[in-house]
Amino acid sequence: MTDAKLPRSERLRSMHALRRLFDKGRGGFVYPFRYVFFAENPSAAVADEAAESAAAESSADGCARESVADSRAAASSREGSAQAAAAPEVMFSVPKRYHKRANRRNLLRRRTKEAYRLNKSLLAAARGHGLDVALIYSSKEVLPYKNIEDAVRRILEQIARRL
Repeated sequence: MTDAKLPRSERLRSMHALRRLFDKGRGGFVYPFRYVFFAENPSAAVADEAAESAAAESSADGCARESVADSRAAASSREGSAQAAAAPEVMFSVPKRYHKRANRRNLLRRRTKEAYRLNKSLLAAARGHGLDVALIYSSKEVLPYKNIEDAVRRILEQIARRL
């Protein structure tokens, strides 16, 4: 059985990542969603990590204990960033422009999260790409869960094909 959870680590919440997503990302429209995604080049991420570790090693002219502690901290931060980059991060949005009442926005956001949670295994091929996804509900109508799930599934299939 696949892991069908949506932990906080898979939510897109960094302002830097959001700016990068909307500035450099590619997107499309599948009724009722507008979607934007950005996939980081995995080879570039590996090259950045290698450059950081080389800089850390060259600057470690101090005490041997400090250099060992620095290298351990750098290794643990690289492992943490590798784990974070492994899982796609996603953001859900229901604009106030179309749905003024918070209870409707919350309902649509919950339906979208559930549809993503159950179908996120379609993005299994993107686990090493550092993928960021934004799903923006763009309809004035409150659609049933079945329609939302079908749209989310089509979006995830399109993203997987484009990677």
